[in-house]
Amino acid sequence: MKLPDLLALRFKEPKTFIEYGASQLIGRRTRQEDYFVNFNDECFIVADGVGGSARGDVAARLACDTALWAYKLVRQRPFYWNEKKEFMGRIFRSTNLTVWKKQQDRGFAGLATTLDVVIVNNRNYWFGHVGDASIYLYRSGKLNKLTVDHANKYGELTKYVGIRRLGLGPQIESGRLQPEDIILMITDGITNALAPQSISTLLEKIAALNQAPVDFIATLLKHAQEANDGDNMTACVIRRISE
Repeated sequence: MKLPDLLALRFKEPKTFIEYGASQLIGRRTRQEDYFVNFNDECFIVADGVGGSARGDVAARLACDTALWAYKLVRQRPFYWNEKKEFMGRIFRSTNLTVWKKQQDRGFAGLATTLDVVIVNNRNYWFGHVGDASIYLYRSGKLNKLTVDHANKYGELTKYVGIRRLGLGPQIESGRLQPEDIILMITDGITNALAPQSISTLLEKIAALNQAPVDFIATLLKHAQEANDGDNMTACVIRRISE
């Protein structure tokens, strides 16, 4: 008897109510330690490997790939699919444990990364967050930062994926997703280069000119690079379009 592949699911076409765009720059770093993935225009994941730790690029990719795997697997269980905050917690627990275990391999002690996961449907959004990358909501001309930085006054991370086996405690929240809302996910290479007001001004243009997210991303990265081209930079834009 052939057993079914739990991950071989029949997914619908990417969501017609979502426009999405993402890109990144390496800056003056020798390695790109940011990573991002998008699944079916409903799950968006961004990770930024902790600088100075062992192979931040490996940590970021491992976190994104594991979070995506967990999303595909756990979404099949009705309880978690209907209770998205519990679902998000499960994703972060699985990802944190995987990164923590990878630290046991030779050459990977101290492996660590930030992690942001956003899930959307046509009416709501849910996000999970650990670290100092940022998630913003732009609505009706106002930019609101949804995430809280897990860093001390010196900019040192106080919470990240891989810090310990148990007790990660991610920030998990949800809200309504209205037509023309824009969710922006960006790593600290951008937030360290551009003030929130500058980002808001750029978002006003995408709204006023009805720009495609990919065009906005190009403009955002250009401005951030001109301000400070030293760090890795990654940006992901999710826009809820009118039905």
